[in-house]
Amino acid sequence: MRYQTLAGLALVLCGTSAFAGGYVTGSIGQSKASVALERSTAWRAGVGKIISGNLAVEGGWTDLGSAPIRGGRVSAHGPYAAALLAAPLTSKPPSPLEA
Repeated sequence: MRYQTLAGLALVLCGTSAFAGGYVTGSIGQSKASVALERSTAWRAGVGKIISGNLAVEGGWTDLGSAPIRGGRVSAHGPYAAALLAAPLTSKPPSPLEA
């Protein structure tokens, strides 16, 4: 239920004009605990908002899966927040139309 709520919120926010300059991010991969030979599916989903040309903020949910440990299972998941800073590598971005 929690994941469906997060996905619905992301779609609603990105579909509104108040969220102009926003984006949705996600990734999926594989995780492996050093104490177990078992692998698990890991994923991350979030939304971000570009504050200015060089600054953005991002938040979402990360799930690293679970692994067996001492007769039980341990899982790793939780929210994340990030600030992203970008810097230009050239003084003028090249145009794909320039020859």
